[in-house]
Amino acid sequence: MKSRFLSLAVAACITASLGAQQLAQGVQHRTCDTMHHHQQLLNANPDLAAKMAAIELQTQQYQNAGTHHGGPNVYTIPVVVHVIYSNSTQNISNAQVQSQIDVLNEDFRRTNSNASATLSQFQGVAADTEIAFCLANQDPQGNTHSGITRTSTSVSSFSSNDNMKFTSSGGHDAWPASQYLNIWCCNLSGGLLGYAQFPGGPANTDGVVNDYAYFGRIGTASPPFHLGRTCTHEVGHYLNLRHIWGDGGCGVDDLVADTPPSDGANYGCPLSHSSCGSLDMVQNYMDYTDDSCMNVFTAGQKARMRAQFGPGGFRASLLNSTACGPVVPPTPQWQTNQAWSSITFDGAIGTAFQPAITTKCVGDSGTFTCFSLVNGGLFNIGFMVRALYPKSAPQSIETAGGQIWHIDLNHTSTRYWGGGSVPMLIPYIGNQNITYTATAAVQYSAQMLKIYAPHPDGYVLSAGGQLDIGAGTGTPTALTLGDDDNISFTTSTPVSFYGTTTSTVYANSNGSVSFTSGSDDFTATSGEFLSGPPRIAGHWSDLNPTVGGTVDWSEACGNTVVSFANLPEWGVPNPPTASFDVVFWANGNVSIENRSVGAGWATPTVTGFSPGNGAAGSYVTFSSLIGGSPTYPANNAIYEASTSGTTSSFSSATLTPSNSLTVN
Repeated sequence: MKSRFLSLAVAACITASLGAQQLAQGVQHRTCDTMHHHQQLLNANPDLAAKMAAIELQTQQYQNAGTHHGGPNVYTIPVVVHVIYSNSTQNISNAQVQSQIDVLNEDFRRTNSNASATLSQFQGVAADTEIAFCLANQDPQGNTHSGITRTSTSVSSFSSNDNMKFTSSGGHDAWPASQYLNIWCCNLSGGLLGYAQFPGGPANTDGVVNDYAYFGRIGTASPPFHLGRTCTHEVGHYLNLRHIWGDGGCGVDDLVADTPPSDGANYGCPLSHSSCGSLDMVQNYMDYTDDSCMNVFTAGQKARMRAQFGPGGFRASLLNSTACGPVVPPTPQWQTNQAWSSITFDGAIGTAFQPAITTKCVGDSGTFTCFSLVNGGLFNIGFMVRALYPKSAPQSIETAGGQIWHIDLNHTSTRYWGGGSVPMLIPYIGNQNITYTATAAVQYSAQMLKIYAPHPDGYVLSAGGQLDIGAGTGTPTALTLGDDDNISFTTSTPVSFYGTTTSTVYANSNGSVSFTSGSDDFTATSGEFLSGPPRIAGHWSDLNPTVGGTVDWSEACGNTVVSFANLPEWGVPNPPTASFDVVFWANGNVSIENRSVGAGWATPTVTGFSPGNGAAGSYVTFSSLIGGSPTYPANNAIYEASTSGTTSSFSSATLTPSNSLTVN
């Protein structure tokens, strides 16, 4: 066993510029003031060394037992963040605080986006620590709370002397350390990024301190420590992890067997750096590399941290905390603020427990409405290409006045009316009633903000509105057709053609789709068109699906599609093939889409519709296949209609330049 530092009480991380060239480039690196702060704690707490030795003994016993002792799979730690500020910049937003909680959850559960970047040499020991974090929703008195305190201070900056942890010295007193992980976010002097107190220290200073400029991953977060890994590192100390090199040379270790020994800290991201006869684990959260480099805790580190929640563990009381439990009475899942304003898509209005959600298909049109009850005037509309968040989701933001932001003001996907690459709040005067057309399959969510000084938040919010746009194409179901054959299928939404409505549709191997009955014929006759079943022919010919091609059907957004793909002509050497879709649209239109060219067609656009069964209106004959092959201009119907023996054009059928024939 290598020698170890067992009495280290606090780790403090600072930034320093190394070398003249790096200084000129403004390159920052982490380093630590560990022993100085540790000595301060030892001087103030003579029994600390013995207490930490006892904690280490319990930790080793837990690790040697190799079990979680029947505890929960995931340990969840309630967090309170004390934001201490001397100016508005330091008073970071709730969203920035939440972004740090998100980073902690991602890093400790190994769902971080760069987890796959862990070097292959260490993938085998990379671990989900099964430790999670939640912002407290109750204060120590059991009252509903956001989990964030805010303290205006006259202190311009703090050092590692713990003054930010006491109201009397310009900071904020800790909440009970047995029930909360206290994180103080403030302006730290001397390039200090943050520091943490190891298990065993005084309760009134227990927790983590983080500089506001290196907290979370939005807002004031500054590179190269802009991804929230400073707090991940410090929470590792809070849970009894040492630095990856053990704060010593090759003869000193970090009390974890699966982290290779190192002769010191690494900076930047030197992936190939080796020391002590092995490759350094520079991507470990407990090294001093840049945020973008860090991505891994090991199984050994996991066991060491989870030991704090085992029998006799110093952090075990956190598992009994109700700080993240349900608030009584329960709050609504969705906040509507309907007394102030409303926002809807197509008239859908949210209730106290449901958002306003409406569904459209690509190509559909609708109306987006904003309505304010607060003296008219200016308001702002926020749009985001994503679904709304429930209040319980971490991305939702609860304001001090109890309102819920469903739209993340700081999210990169958030766009505001007027657009632009940077989120902007564009003011609109009075109420708005705006028409739109759904152009892509996506979820849009929207929310309205209005400045209103009398409200505790200084503004009021509308209920969230959400528009779900479907693609209009569904999962295809294969249809097995023989030669001169037909097969039926049943649609979930009835389809209509020439006054006949049905849920039973027949696909025919001759290239047609019909209602009421199937068709086995391969030769088109005028009698069938006049008295047979209503049918739509994408290619009326003798097709043979037994030797190639596919026939399938699908439905989505109220549309039903029968697809014929690459079906060969019967009895022809090297037969050409035909492809087309018959589409029954939700709006009642029927069209032939995506048609191939050639394949024995009399013209590149031979297609036919037949009402059948003596239906009122016009009877259609396929003059292109019977009695000649006339040629039609590209934008005209390509068949003729006859009524009582009189031939006339059927003006409501149109062939579009995009090769789509549609009949209403």
